[in-house]
Amino acid sequence: MIELGNCLNLVEPNSINIVKEAYAELLTMVQGGKIVMPTNKGANRQLDCAVSKYIHEMNKRDGVTVYDSIRSPFVEGDPIYKGANFTDRLHIEICVRNPGLEKREGNRNCPRVTTFVTIQN
Repeated sequence: MIELGNCLNLVEPNSINIVKEAYAELLTMVQGGKIVMPTNKGANRQLDCAVSKYIHEMNKRDGVTVYDSIRSPFVEGDPIYKGANFTDRLHIEICVRNPGLEKREGNRNCPRVTTFVTIQN
């Protein structure tokens, strides 16, 4: 079981705005020649990773509590029927930045996490 703690939940509109702000700041740094913007290529999500890491840097800089985790839906794959928005690879990914939140003894009723990534600070 995973306790998400202070979670940036990308299903919520306010969280999406935080991601947009972080991307815009990164883009400004790219345009100023300070960094090279990574790209997403298939399952390799270097851009998404850079944006999420930058969100944490923004929070530290601005004196805002850093996030313990990030939760995001990923729409991948083919529609499961004609006209569907549901796809055969639709899933939720959780990135846990605070490893202290992992509770391995678990709850059998807890939804399965398709992808689980821990980032060490």
